[in-house]
Amino acid sequence: MKIRITLLLIIVFYISCKKEKNQSNILSKTSNKNLPSKTSNKIEYSSLIASHYQIEYSAEGDLNGDKLSDLALVVKQRNESNGIREVMIFLQNSKGYNLDVTSKTIFPEKYMSEEDDIKNYIQEEIEIKDQTLLIRLYGTGPQSNIFSHYKYQEETLRITYVESYAMGAGSHSNLEYEVSEGKIKSETINTIKEDMPTEVETVEVDGMGYSFNICNPEELISYAYDRIRDKNRFVVVAKNGLLIRERPDIYSERIWQLPFNTDIEVLVKTDIPFSFKDEESYVTTDGYWVKIAFENADGNYQHGYVFDGFLQPYENPSIFRNWAYLDHIYLSIHKNSITYELHGQCHYSFPTKILNENEVELIWDYDADCVFDSQLSNNFGLQKRPILGRPFAKYSLEGRILKVTYYYKEWVKIYSEKVNLETFPSRFIERYY
Repeated sequence: MKIRITLLLIIVFYISCKKEKNQSNILSKTSNKNLPSKTSNKIEYSSLIASHYQIEYSAEGDLNGDKLSDLALVVKQRNESNGIREVMIFLQNSKGYNLDVTSKTIFPEKYMSEEDDIKNYIQEEIEIKDQTLLIRLYGTGPQSNIFSHYKYQEETLRITYVESYAMGAGSHSNLEYEVSEGKIKSETINTIKEDMPTEVETVEVDGMGYSFNICNPEELISYAYDRIRDKNRFVVVAKNGLLIRERPDIYSERIWQLPFNTDIEVLVKTDIPFSFKDEESYVTTDGYWVKIAFENADGNYQHGYVFDGFLQPYENPSIFRNWAYLDHIYLSIHKNSITYELHGQCHYSFPTKILNENEVELIWDYDADCVFDSQLSNNFGLQKRPILGRPFAKYSLEGRILKVTYYYKEWVKIYSEKVNLETFPSRFIERYY
């Protein structure tokens, strides 16, 4: 009898202790509700996003070097199975998580064919490691795997590296692009015949500070392949044109002048350096003399030499790139958004509607980061004024010029007169880095 009573007391004591421990855990979780722990799951992270979104992937780790665990979430709207997937970056501080930046262009749509359940990529991964956000997209067969890296540089999250790897019927190809350094390497390994050597090509372009919110890894891979293919082709970026000389010497005879935006092919890069000093801006541009072929006034091809400090790598004319007006109004057009930069102090992001490969519309529904009131919300007493969610302007590519058609011409006219004459120009030119 004494033994039974003793066992009963032990069981009651055990249950009581376990209950107190569970209550303690519940209180602990409640007190830290706004600061998910390292073992938090997607359900706990859902408090950080709007209710109409759901989380597909998450990753934790220190991104900005403050030794606190930050958070990356891949989310999509619940009612859109194949819609735009956003990547949201939350930086942690002593109070919890703060949303730092969002990208609608990092992840592709989920399916190539939603009805047949054919996915763009068979596997997708996201990870934070060594203060780097790693995103891996795995294709099948000839479709490339795409791996991209993102790091904080000067307090801005930027893409630093993107890689593509594809296995074809007779070869494997690998492309590595160090975006911030401007180094591109392409390697093709032939697998049909052993005596066919591996082909390796490299090219250097200007490094890009390509921010996370607008970059598209697939576009950058395409850009890098174009640079490899056209590594000897360049575009003249000297605003007043570029002189062609008979010999690689500044005192040599002038034989022709290439206008701004002219496409040329470099035949030979000499080892003869030259530095151009701009007396107005006090900027020195370093480079080398290169030999080119050009068509003269008689329609015949002739050889000459130009300074390559005013050449930039050739790019096929495309509306989906960077544009400039007067060196301080910038546009970046992507398939999902248009980023508008005013005087380096204001950044606006607008949705787009693609009409065709050479025309897009800007939809008047913007996210703003501006140090002053740019008065884009001012209606100036007009009945016909920009309306949220509706097209505001059409951008059309004509050669290497971007022409703009504004749908609210009276509003643009008054804005230009009262606020800023330069904000809404009628045309842009390509912006080279």
